Amino acid sequence: MTAAACSGEPVSWLRLEQLALAELTDAAAARAHLARCPACAAAFARITDDARPLPRLAPVVAPAPWWKRWQLATGGAALVVAAAVVLLMVRKPDDLSERRTVRVKGAGAVVVTLVRERAGAIAFDPVEVRPDDRWKVQLTCDPGGAAWVDVVAYQDGQAFFPLAPRRIACGNSVVVPGAFRITDGGAELCVVLAPEAPDRARLGAGDRRGATCTTLRAR
Repeated sequence: MTAAACSGEPVSWLRLEQLALAELTDAAAARAHLARCPACAAAFARITDDARPLPRLAPVVAPAPWWKRWQLATGGAALVVAAAVVLLMVRKPDDLSERRTVRVKGAGAVVVTLVRERAGAIAFDPVEVRPDDRWKVQLTCDPGGAAWVDVVAYQDGQAFFPLAPRRIACGNSVVVPGAFRITDGGAELCVVLAPEAPDRARLGAGDRRGATCTTLRAR
């Protein structure tokens, strides 16, 4: 949004996000501006539209082990394979969940998954971002526990908080309420987990304790 497209002094995207989250101190002035400025009103509508949940996520079905697929393909016949071939086929998978797990008091090990919706297509843990992408956060931890979750995007030396912090009950593939976009290029997107409400002042200063972060490249 530029000043030329706005009727008066434009309301920044960050202030519009704070208004959508009911965190803006001068909300009355901002709403008065939106009432007379179609450009800012349209930007605010995009932000509030992002609050709608993404379509239901399809379940992720783990592929059968290579030996099981081989057994099925050969009718279960016993195979004698040279040891060298076995060494080539058996590789430890690059398990992203191992790198995106945070241990939290009261919740245990919490696995974090980033979900991106792009033109109707769902991707899990991608590393590329476009301005029109919509993002959500998904958590998996043992039922019975709970953790506070917050999201912070670091971009151009600033910290942005696109969602309100929430206490989430543990479960399998629990989707954190709210969706958001990342505009103006790449960013470091961090999901913060804690037994209590995260300290945004600390996060804003760049302290990433209790966070799992992903560098998103603009594409």
